[in-house]
Amino acid sequence: MYSAELHGKLSQEQEDQEDILTSNVFSFFKYADRREFLYHYLLLLNLPVSAEDALKAEFIFWPRFDDHTEPDLVLIVGPYYLLIEAKYHSGFGQETKQREHQIIREIKGGKNDADAQEKVFRIVALTAHYSEKPEILREIPEEYRANVIWTNWQAITALLYQRLTSATLSMETRLFAADLYELLVKKNLRSYEGIKLLPHYPELLHLNMDRIFLDASTTQYRGDFIGFGDALPHVVLIIPTMIFLQSRRGFVDTLQEISITPPLSEPIFFRRNEHG
Repeated sequence: MYSAELHGKLSQEQEDQEDILTSNVFSFFKYADRREFLYHYLLLLNLPVSAEDALKAEFIFWPRFDDHTEPDLVLIVGPYYLLIEAKYHSGFGQETKQREHQIIREIKGGKNDADAQEKVFRIVALTAHYSEKPEILREIPEEYRANVIWTNWQAITALLYQRLTSATLSMETRLFAADLYELLVKKNLRSYEGIKLLPHYPELLHLNMDRIFLDASTTQYRGDFIGFGDALPHVVLIIPTMIFLQSRRGFVDTLQEISITPPLSEPIFFRRNEHG
């Protein structure tokens, strides 16, 4: 399935299906080297499990509870019963007069199942948001939020990259992980990690290179503001005093307080004409 989607052989509707994405990602965690991937993913969720727990983990895809509710995945690992509800483009559903909210039904069904197995119940809300925001879990009633762990697909992409660049993997596992990584990148499920990744790759800090970030002078029509210093390197400044935010003073200067030399005969900012 990875190859078909990577090469554009699925329809857009198929590529957008949450079930296919869930199957692709968590089937990988099930079949790939669990010590290298599943174990480290569980650590990302702040679950104190062992590598041995990961090896013995049980995957139950789309289980059905008594009320016919179907969560995406139940993962039983160590002392935990993890109910994983994965979202890609959609939300967590809406409550109606006829049925309780989807998440509430899943929590009740999963909690009963976890109690029967004497496991600690948690629900993992997996979304495509770049960061955790209050509106993500707005549909989940407050009394249930203590059981919720939020994470995103982007964390999985970052984990794959980290293991591919730092772990010793077999050829088969490396190819498997690389395809999944490329698939998630193709779906724009990769977030900017910034310089926080550098401590994990100390060899990068010793490379002999002039720069490791963008050289604005070599790029045209970027569309991003790069600062006056880089954007106007050859312009003679005519305003000797700062007119923008000066953080140590805590306020913005106004033009009325600035003496411009030499005097200007034309406006330097946009002036609406009489007709517009």
